[in-house]
Amino acid sequence: GMGPRFGHVAVVSGDKMYIYGGYLHDSEKLTTELWSFDFKSSKWTLVGPRRTNFGESYVMDPSDAISFPSVLPPERHSGVGVAFGSHIVVVGGAGGADMGTELGDAYVFDAEKKAWTALILPSDNEAGLQRYDSAGASFGTDKIALFGGHGKGEFHNNLYNYHVDL
Repeated sequence: GMGPRFGHVAVVSGDKMYIYGGYLHDSEKLTTELWSFDFKSSKWTLVGPRRTNFGESYVMDPSDAISFPSVLPPERHSGVGVAFGSHIVVVGGAGGADMGTELGDAYVFDAEKKAWTALILPSDNEAGLQRYDSAGASFGTDKIALFGGHGKGEFHNNLYNYHVDL
């Protein structure tokens, strides 16, 4: 099953909770893993990326896996995740070789199509994406609010709203 981690994104969509990224305790590195927990069956599934449908403690249906070709977000920790129906949006966080590079990008995972795509949002620091340890929420049918966090060596207390075109 899923190993211990921190700094991951957790989002609920429908009857599942999705866990993306974070720092893996056992391997001491960041990950691009996406897991789902089904509240009905109480089972974890590695959605991807995965090399096989068989693991030490699980057998998975190939239809549960990420579809390829698919853009995979760079590994990260401390990003923000929100849901719009079956779409899971991951914004910002920190990554890179030093695990401290602020990421100013956004990606959306379509849980029905099992595919990641890059999401176009303003990406400069003034626009508020290039930060980590911030908080976020979805509101309405197409908006994300991001507040606070760290970026460029500073703590932030600003709020940014973004329109999301899914």
